[in-house]
Amino acid sequence: MGDASGALQRQLESNARMWQALARNGFVPGTEVEVDFFSYVKHRDRARALADALGQRAYSVAVHKRGTLFHPLWLVSGSTRPMPVTRESLDQWTASMVSLAHEHGADFDGCGLEIPKAGESPAPE
Repeated sequence: MGDASGALQRQLESNARMWQALARNGFVPGTEVEVDFFSYVKHRDRARALADALGQRAYSVAVHKRGTLFHPLWLVSGSTRPMPVTRESLDQWTASMVSLAHEHGADFDGCGLEIPKAGESPAPE
């Protein structure tokens, strides 16, 4: 789909903006959280192959049909297992996700996470 190096640059810029918002809202670096992710793929078989690869990382993954009859598009979305998140680890994880998506002909569309409330831990497995 897109250029992997350009996609990575856009995602790292998005991470910088997200990190600023997280900091403003009290996120503590190193907190263990699930990271939600999204990729778009033009072909169902590639979407399923990407979902399988993400499943091998023990991520929860779903594939959803989007687009139209003449312009099909598949959304591969899911969540990681709880992991400690710092700005550096988020950027490294993002680079791996952009690369994996590119290997499967997909565009990694980004990620997000919820800030745990005080005293709240990630959902049990």
